[in-house]
Amino acid sequence: MSHGHGWFDMVLDWEAVKQGMAREFHVSHAVLHIHLGLAIYLLTSLLLRQRLGAVLPWLVVALLELVNEVSDFLRYYVSGWPWTATNTIEDIVNTLFWPTVLLLLFRHRRVARSAGIAPPE
Repeated sequence: MSHGHGWFDMVLDWEAVKQGMAREFHVSHAVLHIHLGLAIYLLTSLLLRQRLGAVLPWLVVALLELVNEVSDFLRYYVSGWPWTATNTIEDIVNTLFWPTVLLLLFRHRRVARSAGIAPPE
């Protein structure tokens, strides 16, 4: 049964892209989240000319991950793919872990320097 080119197809097409990337890079779904979260954070920082520790690149990663998880949830309704809250939480943690670590590290360094308790760069 064809749904046309609506959101059904977009959800399934996005899933096919993710599966293809995991196969192409020979990584698990979880590792793909880790790599893409970090890559998006760093590339967004570079493209938007934001210093590491700026909140905007982290927000971009968080927004894209939210869109991805909504797509995963919708996939359950489109194709009957099993969805669990545990998988969603794991995906969010894997995607945001390193961007969050870098955000906090660079923000902490900047705050510590401005308070005079860290050496200057």
